[in-house]
Amino acid sequence: MRGRSMRPMRRFSVVTVAATIAVGLTSVGPASAAPTMSVTPATGLSAGTSIHVVVSGLSTVGLPNVKIAECANAAGDGTPLAAVVPATDCQIFADAAPSPTGDLAVDFAVLQTGIGNGNRSCLASLPSPCQIKIVESTNQPSLPSPVDLSFVGDPAPNALATTTELTPVGSPVGIDKTPHVRVEVSATPGFIPLGSVTILEGATSVGTAVLAGGAADIALDPLPLGSHSLVAQFTGDGSFAASTSSAQTMDITQAANISVGDASVMEGPAGRFTSIAFPVVLSHPSPTPVTVDVDVASGSGPNAAQAGSIVGGVVTPGTDVLMRHQTLKFAANIATVSVFVAKVVGDNQPEANETFSVVLSNPSSGFVLRRPVGTGTILDDDTSPPTGPRVDVGDASMPEGDAGGNHAMRFAVTMSSGVPTGVTITLRVWPITAMNGRKGTGADWGGPTVRTIRLAPNQLSKYLSVAAYPDTTSELDETFSVDVTAVSGFTPAPGGRTSAVGTILSDE
Repeated sequence: MRGRSMRPMRRFSVVTVAATIAVGLTSVGPASAAPTMSVTPATGLSAGTSIHVVVSGLSTVGLPNVKIAECANAAGDGTPLAAVVPATDCQIFADAAPSPTGDLAVDFAVLQTGIGNGNRSCLASLPSPCQIKIVESTNQPSLPSPVDLSFVGDPAPNALATTTELTPVGSPVGIDKTPHVRVEVSATPGFIPLGSVTILEGATSVGTAVLAGGAADIALDPLPLGSHSLVAQFTGDGSFAASTSSAQTMDITQAANISVGDASVMEGPAGRFTSIAFPVVLSHPSPTPVTVDVDVASGSGPNAAQAGSIVGGVVTPGTDVLMRHQTLKFAANIATVSVFVAKVVGDNQPEANETFSVVLSNPSSGFVLRRPVGTGTILDDDTSPPTGPRVDVGDASMPEGDAGGNHAMRFAVTMSSGVPTGVTITLRVWPITAMNGRKGTGADWGGPTVRTIRLAPNQLSKYLSVAAYPDTTSELDETFSVDVTAVSGFTPAPGGRTSAVGTILSDE
């Protein structure tokens, strides 16, 4: 709780009217007269007071809407800011259009106090007064004079309503791992709360953190085996009301686990089968061989891909992906990754992207299924038929794992039709949130950022492999991009899917 002196403290608020010129204009006519501004009332304000702002004499040549914002010249504890920075110290809450005569008028309730980015307090004890003013107007020969505002007394601050959301990062989590959650606290009308959040199981705190940008990633205290019901509690402050998330379940299991990733691939034309690879990952090597069953299953919902079979050499009508069962095997002490390959059935029917499932079951004794279902996405390529061969690249994901060798994430690079001369495709692998580097240096994936794959004459597809590194760090899922940057051997048709995302799925 912040201390107060015995003398009542008055508070002020800055309100800013920002006008910016439209991009691309080369000339702007001058205003017919120097702009003027008035505010009613400007004195005797209290929290939530509705004020009326009128600006006259604005140039209307190329002038976009004028943005009305409330700004501040002090932090929540009264510390003066060196300067008001609109991007961080102002909250835009109205967007007014000047009339053809260069006038605008707007009414709004003054937001008096706050402790977040764009919502800072402005106290009477500061030497700089709070004002309404235009802080940016690149097409105005002059600016209106500022209008001072003042509040009366020391009214109770407005505690803006907040919403707190809790997201477990993976569940179940191995008993030897650090449970991890993400918390996001939002307020209306879009201010960014600061302060702290606490993760509770019943009345017991199992983790706490300070918000940064309205969010926090929190590593929890060790939790015992079993299912845990957790809530996130934002304590609130003088500017933001407290709020508590709905309960979320975090399951803690035995450490040894098996997970499957996701993948996507372009559908391809009728009469063609396209391979799609799903990585299956052990959390760490086992001293004895490990097996797990894998099956293809139809998706669910309106865009479900249907799993079917081939009978007498003919694909069952309506089949989008072929059914398949396989028992994957992992060698003792070495293997931590295996690959399950499904076959997508092409067609020429324009439709939405479709999804199906790859389901793990029946793991060896001592292992549990952490992520038992992977999602396969069949990307439609019939909405805009290509005028010639097209290059496409699909997405991929890989459960991270804890130990063992590098885990190769496979991106399907496909051609809509073959090229008789062969093709060379250059791709760039680039960080988004996952960092590139050598194993053991804290990097998440490795290898050169520029890759080249070569397709033989009339070859239709090939995988690009990217090494993902296992670790035991508590973290969120991490991503990088795979982009086609050059194609030699022919000129590809436009409309190809030339950018994909790789996701390293956290399993801590």
